[in-house]
Amino acid sequence: MKFKHLFWGLGLFLIACSEDDSTPPVQVPEQSIIIGNQGNFMTSDASVSIINTTTGEETNDAYSNANGGALLGDILQSMSLYNDELYLVVNNSQKIEVVDPNTLVSIRTMEGFSSPRYIHFISDAKAYVSDFNSTSIYIINPVTGASLGSIDTGVAIERMLEVDGEVWATAPSGTSVFMIDPNTDEILDSIEIENGPKDMVLDNQGKVWVLCEGGYDENWAPAYDPALVRVNPADLSVEFTHAFPEGTGIGGNISATDDGDELFILMNEHVYKMSVTDTDFPSESFIETDFSSYGFSVDPASGEILLNDAAGFSGSGTTYHYSAAGELIASYTVGVGPWAAIWK
Repeated sequence: MKFKHLFWGLGLFLIACSEDDSTPPVQVPEQSIIIGNQGNFMTSDASVSIINTTTGEETNDAYSNANGGALLGDILQSMSLYNDELYLVVNNSQKIEVVDPNTLVSIRTMEGFSSPRYIHFISDAKAYVSDFNSTSIYIINPVTGASLGSIDTGVAIERMLEVDGEVWATAPSGTSVFMIDPNTDEILDSIEIENGPKDMVLDNQGKVWVLCEGGYDENWAPAYDPALVRVNPADLSVEFTHAFPEGTGIGGNISATDDGDELFILMNEHVYKMSVTDTDFPSESFIETDFSSYGFSVDPASGEILLNDAAGFSGSGTTYHYSAAGELIASYTVGVGPWAAIWK
């Protein structure tokens, strides 16, 4: 094992690279779905499951199996595939684990974050990392792990999205969405919309849809309900707003098909489907479950959908696989707190 030490501000930034010539015990099938299981807070039981969509077989603890029993860490928040490498953002372990997407064997570990959430790639040599405990966006080289600076937003950032050569960034603790120039790393503008802007997608009309999760009062009681907002990047005007009914609760996610023509909105037990040209929000749900789904994923190419039941984080979770028509295909027993997914 070879270690390289770098300094990030006043903190130690560590890159650990590993080499192993032995045949890896895990092979990710060509037709499969990689599930990221968050695990319980402070228990380091985050894990990765593999679903073979040809045979229907699930393989749990795949990361640990591929890396000699090593634990992945505490809270696997997100996963991103870039340049044939899979980036596992492990929130409470303050690291990003980079693995081979075909074997899940660790390639390198990037540390020095406070509470990383999502990584957004600007180029092969530059990426942004959002952080729950920081009012700045980290700028890193995703290959070497070197710090390239930071962007002071004054508030914690969650999701990031490329829009017309800019990077849009949501700040769920307030009402702001920021526009950043990825060439200069400067904030160009911002807009104020509904409470808790979190998830974003870009449609085929060039419009940005933002799912706002709502918010809490000073006593952590739900005070603002979720809303769906469409923004025109040309003038930053809000063209569409759907406020979810009072009492809906905090949360929600949004995804889109590969062609950007249709949207899928998850809200508790309901998945709604709508065209980006619809003028009204759907009156009926596309899929309705008997559990409150803990996140979902839509295959951009096929339109197939995954819904996750975390089962109160009391044990193994369940991932439900639906067709593009909204019909249940199969269910799979996975790790604790299934959340993220990579479709192969």
